[in-house]
Formats: sequence, structure tokens, C-alpha cells
Amino acid sequence: MVDLISEYSLKIDAVILVPLGRKRKQERGSNQSALLTRPIAYFLGLLYHDQMFKRVKKTRPQVGLIKQQRQDNSKDAFLAHLNGNEGGNFLLVDDMMTTGATLEAPAKALKQARAETDWSLTVAKARRSFYCQFGNI
Repeated sequence: MVDLISEYSLKIDAVILVPLGRKRKQERGSNQSALLTRPIAYFLGLLYHDQMFKRVKKTRPQVGLIKQQRQDNSKDAFLAHLNGNEGGNFLLVDDMMTTGATLEAPAKALKQARAETDWSLTVAKARRSFYCQFGNI
């Protein structure tokens, strides 16, 4: 992921993660996005922010929801606090993207807080159908 980011020479001031609700973090035992975001920031020599967002709306898990339900569920769920980083360029990291609704909500909050640019990066993208092939590598 670090090599990919470096390849595109993006102007990034800080790396931030998609916030996870307290209850969901307890259920999972960790925030997968945080496990990805910290090392990315470290290896790129960038600031890491894990408290930039405040969750202002409870949301239910996105699993099993269709695109419109996911968008409605996460709409206006976050408030960004840039704390002097207005005009900054941010890389927003999440572990999985299905419809993009979970990334859109914090990205919108960043824009409302006057961020200049936000880029999004996910480890995986869900597909409509699952395809698995076994074989020798």
C-alpha cells in the first residue's frame, strides 16, 4: 500500500482512518482501519490522526444492506475536527469498500471542515459475485 501511494506522488499531509463505533470496536476487538493506517503513516513519514472525527449518529452495521440503505445509514454520521489542519490534504484509510458509502460520509465531513483534498484507500473491494479459483502459484 505504501508503494502504491508513493507511486502516485499524492500530496498528503496526514493519514486518517474511518472511525469505528465504540460498540463495534469492542465486538471486533480492534479497529482494522487503525491497524492499517498507523504503519502507512509511519512508513510515509506522515502525521497519523485517529481522533479527527466525532461520530454524531449511531449507525447499524453495513453488512447486508443495499447501496441506498448504506448511504442513508452513514449519511451525516461524522463531524470532522481539523484542529488547525484546515486546507490540509488527507488520506482516508478503510479496510473494505463495498459501495463506498462508509468512505463518503467522513469525506463529506472533511470537506465541510475545509479540508483541501481527501484521497481514499482501501485494502479490499467487494464484488457482487464471489469467485474463487484454486491452483498452483
